[in-house]
Amino acid sequence: MSKALRMLLMAILVLLSTVGAWLYAEVARLDTADSVWVFGGVAQAGVMVMGYKRRLPVAALLSLLAGLSVWLGGFNPILSAALALSTFTQAVLSLSVYWRDKTRPAPRLKSDSDITALCVGQLYGIGVSMIPYAAALWVLDYDQLAPRLVTFFLVSFAAMTSAASALSSAYQVTSLATIWERAAIYTVLPIYALLVYIPGLYPEISYGLVTLCVWGGGRAAMKPMMGICSGISTASAITSVMAVGPLDTIMRLGYYDSAWAAAFMGLFVNACILATMPVSLYVNLTLKNSMDAAAERSTLRDVLRAASTTAIFSVDPRGLIWLFNSGAEALLGYRAEEVIGRSPRGLFCQSDVEAKAADLGCRPDLRSVVEAIASKADLEPTDWRLTRKDGTKRSLSITMTKIYAADKVFSGYLFAAHDVTHRVEAENALQAALDHERRAFRQMEEIDTFKGNFVATASHELRTPMTNIVGYAELLQDGLDADAPRVLLSDYIERLGTNSERMITLIEELLTFSRVESSELEMKLAATDAVALVNAAVHALESAITRSEVNLALDLPSAGVSVLVDPFHFERVLINLLGNAIKFTPAGGQVKVAVTAVGDQVDFTIEDTGMGMSPEVVSQIFTPFYRAPEATRRQIQGTGLGMPIVQGIVRAHSGTVAIESEEGVGTKCQVSIPRLDDAELPTLFDVDAQAVSALGSTNRVALDHNRPRVGDDPS
Repeated sequence: MSKALRMLLMAILVLLSTVGAWLYAEVARLDTADSVWVFGGVAQAGVMVMGYKRRLPVAALLSLLAGLSVWLGGFNPILSAALALSTFTQAVLSLSVYWRDKTRPAPRLKSDSDITALCVGQLYGIGVSMIPYAAALWVLDYDQLAPRLVTFFLVSFAAMTSAASALSSAYQVTSLATIWERAAIYTVLPIYALLVYIPGLYPEISYGLVTLCVWGGGRAAMKPMMGICSGISTASAITSVMAVGPLDTIMRLGYYDSAWAAAFMGLFVNACILATMPVSLYVNLTLKNSMDAAAERSTLRDVLRAASTTAIFSVDPRGLIWLFNSGAEALLGYRAEEVIGRSPRGLFCQSDVEAKAADLGCRPDLRSVVEAIASKADLEPTDWRLTRKDGTKRSLSITMTKIYAADKVFSGYLFAAHDVTHRVEAENALQAALDHERRAFRQMEEIDTFKGNFVATASHELRTPMTNIVGYAELLQDGLDADAPRVLLSDYIERLGTNSERMITLIEELLTFSRVESSELEMKLAATDAVALVNAAVHALESAITRSEVNLALDLPSAGVSVLVDPFHFERVLINLLGNAIKFTPAGGQVKVAVTAVGDQVDFTIEDTGMGMSPEVVSQIFTPFYRAPEATRRQIQGTGLGMPIVQGIVRAHSGTVAIESEEGVGTKCQVSIPRLDDAELPTLFDVDAQAVSALGSTNRVALDHNRPRVGDDPS
């Protein structure tokens, strides 16, 4: 409302407060409807026009003008003062309740609670304002106190309610009525009201005005209807002091005496207002909600049509799909009719549901996860994998939100999804690259650590035999110079040979391990008999078997079993494994070697009854330079490279190595390599089975030393 309009309305209200009050006083002296006034409504209207912050001075001004005017018109000074005080009290107290949001330019009249606040506020203000009016009547000893108070209440309520409803912020929407019906309402009602208030012209028709107001409230917009009701209230007040209109109707029909006539005039006006206001509000609320819902549906349809690249689908409170737009059809490959009425569970990957449920701390089902995500205040999109109709997976960024009907009733969830597959793939590729770099960095660190350990271990292992060689060479030289006994010199020479062999073995292991680690180990594959490989390994360890006093048992197939291996290197594998079994098996123990052809693979099994290993030791057995604590404690020679070399050679043959061990029981080592099906080779040399079985007792191995070993280096 503009400032000029507010000032104009305020001037009109000032005029009503003065002229109206003076006319009322003049009529009251004629002993007509002296209990009828509308000054509380005028004061309330002034406050609503000028704003809540100016309520006190505006209400005080209009109340003072009303009191002065009736006093100048001949009213009793005490009653005039009571009128002014009651008018001020009505306006201030009623609006303090009704005007709940004081920052708004006008109070609201848009819900049932607003109507309730309006009525409660008027009852409160009028109830308090009746105290000074009743006190003045009692002091002045007025008769007919009851009808005067009832009239005061009813007329004040009608005047204030009509003023508040006309100036409130009410719904203004397109009415249900057609343009012709609206024209009829806005024409018939004023004309009918005019007929009611024309002196002497069929005042009995006034009772039909209530029906017409209800009809207008149900069909027309709320704002103009409340304006018409306010006009009816004003007309009733003006005509009542003139003893015409509805008041004259009651008096002419002779139903009541003049004392109660004004009271029933107030009841008539209240009937018009209170019948029109809730009906109009309900119709306008319903119409507005319907219009808002229609607008939302129209907007949603437009959005759905435009969102051809965005997948939008919705589920109802039961968890069934009821909306599936063209973007969803294009993205997921389903037609809308194929998924509507079905659960969306089949679209989401269960692994994603379980992962997000774990993060959110809810049950691992889709409904619980969606509820937890949609209940968040931020509503951030989350990445999901959805399954297309053809079974392929797509990565989607989905925003999930709850949707509500116009009455705030939960109506399901809305999903808006964008295809982010390329972004996710790029992120995964980047992550994979980063992981690769991290692994490479760790490998470099491991290589650096390995080099350090390698140098330290090799230096130590080489230094010991070299020191012994130098020492015995000096002793041998000294013995020769001193003509030492031949037996002593022979012992020196033997020790020189032993340490030289140890050094050569160590160098060979270091070179072999280096080649294995660098994948530079040269393989000369050939079809070879598995039994011959075992025989060659036993032959190579003949002296060790004899010294150890262990019982060696062989379980070899009678027919040849062919494998495609490098004979030299694979024999080394068997020698290392069999040598370990002999070293770690006490005298009298048993070592068993078996060859088994199982399907398309050949298993070499070496099992002993030695000291065994703990699970911790087994887990470290293939670590380069690792020595079991028990081996170190017993000073059993070794470099810690034998098993890594075994593993590297076996892997080069596309095979596997499996270790089973138990402390105090023994160890079982199984090497499995592919079998060569189409070749059967003769055994290159045979082992005397009876001699081998008696090895533990005779400490001798009966081998044909005249035959060459498999894998002998021709160089």
